[in-house]
Amino acid sequence: AKDPSATTRVSVRKVWFEDPTLDVDQSPCILRAIPDPRYSTTKTLFESKDHDPARTLGNGTKFGVVYRVEATMKDSYRQESASTTLGVVCVDWVPIPIHIQDDARSDMTNCGLHVKTHGPLELQSIATSRFRGPPCYIESSPFVTSCSVGVGSATMGVPFDLVIDIENKTALHQLLKINVGDKSGEKGRSASPSVLLSGVVGNQMRLAPFEKQSASFTAIALKSGKVVLPAISVSSERYKSWVINDSKSNRSIFVTP
Repeated sequence: AKDPSATTRVSVRKVWFEDPTLDVDQSPCILRAIPDPRYSTTKTLFESKDHDPARTLGNGTKFGVVYRVEATMKDSYRQESASTTLGVVCVDWVPIPIHIQDDARSDMTNCGLHVKTHGPLELQSIATSRFRGPPCYIESSPFVTSCSVGVGSATMGVPFDLVIDIENKTALHQLLKINVGDKSGEKGRSASPSVLLSGVVGNQMRLAPFEKQSASFTAIALKSGKVVLPAISVSSERYKSWVINDSKSNRSIFVTP
């Protein structure tokens, strides 16, 4: 006889993210899944639709979900590091019963059995299985940054300053790269026709341990009204990650005629 599990199938309805640290006061950090714009709730990682073939899993079927997590260290732990898991992945599912063919059902009806399915029992409510995410090591941010505009509003044709401050919080020498313009491929901010910018464009910044430096840019607005400023991005050569990624923030300023 065949193994019954070989024909058993389940239907995955939803996969969502849960932060196990929310109810733990001693937890050093808070975990948040980066929202997927395709879904209505911020914690949803996958949600199937009716007749979606991806929702049906049979024996030996592999199902994978890719998700991104943002970790925020609590204030009292900002100078420390922590070991944790990347949240809990929750899977809402129901078993799929096996429908009995009509000729077999008629024989069963003659025997007094009025059933339409066999195999896994149908559930009145959705079952949820929880799986811990992979372990990870979270370090406090090696940099403290701020970005400021020299004026609350600017005048068309009159120069104003853009200043970024970066502080190295580590005992290591750091090499940073500064770029102006969107490097992610998004159109519209790589070369702003509304603002001329000069300064340390495409330059490098070297920070000694625990040193703080500033990078200053001079900007001139070429039109009045609400003007989107060019994106300023700073990346770390040591960590191969962003220190400042301004490409999607749409930082703007009001310019008077």
